[in-house]
Amino acid sequence: MLKNLLKYEFRATARTYGGIYLALLAAAGLIGFSFRGDRAAAQSHVFELGVTIYSLLVMALVIVTIVTVIQRFTKNLLGREGYLMHTLPVTEAQLVGSKLISSAVWLLASAVVGVVSLVVMFCVGADFTNLNFSNLWDDWAALRTSFEGDLLAILLWTALLCYARMLCTMLCIYAACMVGHLFRAHNGVASVGAFFLMSWGQGRVENLLNAGGFVRILMGSAGGTIVSEAANHSTLIFFAASFAITAVFGAVYFILTCWLMKNKLNLE
Repeated sequence: MLKNLLKYEFRATARTYGGIYLALLAAAGLIGFSFRGDRAAAQSHVFELGVTIYSLLVMALVIVTIVTVIQRFTKNLLGREGYLMHTLPVTEAQLVGSKLISSAVWLLASAVVGVVSLVVMFCVGADFTNLNFSNLWDDWAALRTSFEGDLLAILLWTALLCYARMLCTMLCIYAACMVGHLFRAHNGVASVGAFFLMSWGQGRVENLLNAGGFVRILMGSAGGTIVSEAANHSTLIFFAASFAITAVFGAVYFILTCWLMKNKLNLE
């Protein structure tokens, strides 16, 4: 049944994201085209137009993502459509999970499209006849050396942590919507207040754990064998600990959302 829920979710959101993705790639191509040849006045105007359109599309993509996450959850599970959705032979975890998986996939797709747009911008605008790839490789090697460790691992951990934090934020939004749903008269204000309160609480706990002991103890326990050998190992340990803390908060938000939906939901 989860497969059918996901199919329904992707069908409902594909058109929303698909158009923005195509427009973003087109704007990247326009910016790349303005780099070709001599920088004439006409090309400068094309560049300014392309940058403006590209920036507006990036902002639109962020706004659409946030609005879609909220609307698909509230209208589909807490609104009129909820009368149908909650009669399906599925659990609350499957309902919430389908929303989370769909949002996670589109979030990842947006990141991939953003990277591809930069590649398109480079490929359209670069003059490959004068491009020295050996210099690019030397610059990359120098950058890796400056980090005194595995730069690729650090970049991957950074991307993974950012992605996990975004998913945790989505789960926080779901939990806040469920808390706000308990206040029938002012559910919108209550949801916003619950989101900021939970986000503030999460931030406080993370700061206490990072600065007050958990991460330092974890790093210090490996001080004699790992951390003293290379500074980047302590950085990776910090990323792993931060990822674990984020995962715990995400699980708490998910469980809270499912529990409230099962025990406190009132669609009347």
